[in-house]
Amino acid sequence: MLKYREIVDGIFLEFPNYFIAYVGVNGTVETALRELSEGVIEKLKLLTDAEFAELDFPLD
Repeated sequence: MLKYREIVDGIFLEFPNYFIAYVGVNGTVETALRELSEGVIEKLKLLTDAEFAELDFPLD
């Protein structure tokens, strides 16, 4: 489980894929990563690159 030191308001600007988002925070653009469950991480580890490329999200 992640513990956050500081949480601030932001505006989601773009979601280029399932895993990342670009967020406007205090006049700058930050990259946010999606937190994945342990089950999803284990499934992803078992995939080949070709299988991963064909995935439909979300997995869980």
